Amino acid sequence: MHDMVTADHGPNFHGFRGLIDGEIVCVASPRVLHDAGERRIMRDLVRWQGGDCKACRGCFIGRHDD
Repeated sequence: MHDMVTADHGPNFHGFRGLIDGEIVCVASPRVLHDAGERRIMRDLVRWQGGDCKACRGCFIGRHDD
């Protein structure tokens, strides 16, 4: 199971991707819910760390087509 949670840590926080028991867990700014640019930033972060949001589709970001 892959999870994404949102947390507002201010304007300089875009997201974090980590592993818990081998499963991807993403923490994203709430801006991902309404801002395509923020979703792209989060997808890039995940990709730089070896993940693929479009393949996972475990959260709003992976299921959103933009």
